[in-house]
Amino acid sequence: MNANKDKIDGKTGLKLVLAHASKVRVARGKRILEFEISDGEPRGEVTRDDLLDAIQGPSGNLRAPAIRKGKTMFVGFNDELFEKL
Repeated sequence: MNANKDKIDGKTGLKLVLAHASKVRVARGKRILEFEISDGEPRGEVTRDDLLDAIQGPSGNLRAPAIRKGKTMFVGFNDELFEKL
């Protein structure tokens, strides 16, 4: 699925992340945010709303690109983040 063409709203994106990832790396400008997921919930003091705010762009859709590699989800674009791929 191409998130640039097939828009995924933030809440649907959150469900996908929680269901299929154990780690999420989100590019927001030059920053890279990292989240751990366990049993379909964010770990630590992070809430679902915190994760949703990170993966959702200004339009309310899932940031593009969104790529899953194994159990890690990469969301948003940043050169440093994609070098890790």
